[in-house]
Amino acid sequence: LEKDVQKAVELFKESMAQDSEVARYMLGRIYYFGENGFKQDQAKGLELIRQSALQGYSQAQDTLGIIHFNGEAGQKKDESEAMKWFAKSAEQGLVTAQMHLSMMYYHGRGGLDVDKEKAVEWMTKAAEQGTEEAWEILGAWSEGESKSRTVTIPMKKGEGPLPINP
Repeated sequence: LEKDVQKAVELFKESMAQDSEVARYMLGRIYYFGENGFKQDQAKGLELIRQSALQGYSQAQDTLGIIHFNGEAGQKKDESEAMKWFAKSAEQGLVTAQMHLSMMYYHGRGGLDVDKEKAVEWMTKAAEQGTEEAWEILGAWSEGESKSRTVTIPMKKGEGPLPINP
C-alpha cells in the first residue's frame, strides 16, 4: 500500500471543513514533520495541532505538551504549559500522556512538587491499559531505581510521542 500524502492532505482538509479535530491533528502532523516529501511548515503544523488540542483531542494535547516541554517549533521551553496539556490528555485516558504526567510528578517538573504517590497513580493507570513500558517503570520504582536519564521527550517523524524516560 503506497502512501499518498497529497491525497491524505486533501481528505483531511475536507474533514476539517466538518470540524474534525482528528483530521486537524493529522494534517498538523504532516505539516509539522513534512512527511513523505510534503513541504514542512512547523508554524502551520503547530497551529493545527493547537486547534485540535483546544477542541479536546487527547493526542493533540499530548503532542502540544511535548512541543512545550522541549521548546520546539519556536516555542519557548515551558514545562508548566506542557504539564497542563499532559494533564488534559491524561484525564482522557491517553497512555502516553499518563506516562508523561507521571514523570512530571516523579521528578517534580512543570511547577509540580515531587509527588511519588501521584506519579505511581498515573503510571499505574498507563500500565493497566497494557503498556509494558509503564509496568517496567513501576517495577524499577518499586526496586528503588530512580535514575534520571533524559529531559527531552523524543517525537519521531511518523510515530507518536514517546514517554519521558525515568
